[in-house]
Amino acid sequence: MVAVLKMKRNTKAALGLLALLGLKAVLDHVIEAADQQIEQKKREELRKGSIDVEYRVIEEIKT
Repeated sequence: MVAVLKMKRNTKAALGLLALLGLKAVLDHVIEAADQQIEQKKREELRKGSIDVEYRVIEEIKT
């Protein structure tokens, strides 16, 4: 902490900018992972729905 206080203003600003860029990269990664999970869940639900529809059609054909 003392070392940071003794740094020049430009150096502190540069470190702050690097920290923000790092945080942005982490948040971008988290958002991308969440988007992928949402898309996977949608695909699973669509697949499950299509299987249910196929099962109902088969049951109707049998009767």
